[in-house]
Amino acid sequence: MRNFNSVLLLVGLLIWSSQSAYTLAVVGPFSPSAFKCLALNVPGSVYNVIIRAYQNSQSPAGIDPNAFSTLVNAFTAGFSADLYVEICRGGNATSQINLVEGELVSSQGDPYAVFNGMFYIKVQPSINLQCSWESYSHSDNCNYLKEAVGAVRNLGSLWNPNIITTAHIWQQFFGNSCDTFATDTSS
Repeated sequence: MRNFNSVLLLVGLLIWSSQSAYTLAVVGPFSPSAFKCLALNVPGSVYNVIIRAYQNSQSPAGIDPNAFSTLVNAFTAGFSADLYVEICRGGNATSQINLVEGELVSSQGDPYAVFNGMFYIKVQPSINLQCSWESYSHSDNCNYLKEAVGAVRNLGSLWNPNIITTAHIWQQFFGNSCDTFATDTSS
């Protein structure tokens, strides 16, 4: 259990989605034994993890160095997975999404066997000034987010884009410029 506490930061403890399915947001490294310990100590029968694939808090922003091993360890322990990116506003949105696909999805062989198909784009303030949203206008930020969602859709039918943020952050970075976001991106 000490290993479990020392190697894991749970972004969201347990998100209850049904009586027998649990989803965890994970920032690794996370060992196979930690996943197995979790499965033994949390009631339910279906386990899914959302693994941070791309981080923006480091300079330069890029693939989380623990993402691949955490992904492999999750699959080894019988978990299914989704991915999330801490999108870096200062970088090209499409390039970031494609990098995750190339480094983490394509390298897994048959992704249909292990991924649930949800690709989360996390919008948050960053301590890395190169990734900060604050210096852009609301409408530019909205267009950037639309580009990121479009890049996920362009990966193919396996992936469904989702956005993780708070109402406060949404208002701060987008204001009212993305009021038609769902309509504008549903094609």
